[in-house]
Amino acid sequence: VFEDLFQAWVQQLEWLTCLLVRTVNLGRYMDPEFFGRPFLSGLSERCVESGLDVVCPVGDRGNCWVSAFTWVEYIDSLAAVKMLVFDDINYTMVQLLTALMANWDGFEELRLDFVNYAPNWGNDVDYVDV
Repeated sequence: VFEDLFQAWVQQLEWLTCLLVRTVNLGRYMDPEFFGRPFLSGLSERCVESGLDVVCPVGDRGNCWVSAFTWVEYIDSLAAVKMLVFDDINYTMVQLLTALMANWDGFEELRLDFVNYAPNWGNDVDYVDV
């Protein structure tokens, strides 16, 4: 059922986000030394007032600019799988996984169905927007 897939996705996203935050936090300590961002720092009131680089981890609040890809791709992908595998049952999960493992090579029709027929977020389609 789709709920099982969704819960597995949530677990993966929690793991990925935890790893990403730890990696970003570690990088924040070395980043100002090697990769300062003077232009971006000039746009930040805190940086202008303190004279610190925008990625400097010093101060009353850190920089937590963490983005694990974009959330729109998550929504679109989950909606496509829900519609084409679980609701309309155009394909099985085995077919989808086989196509993904092959990087869609030999599965062009299936790929095009996922690209063209699945709903996308932000197009006033309740199936994916709600």
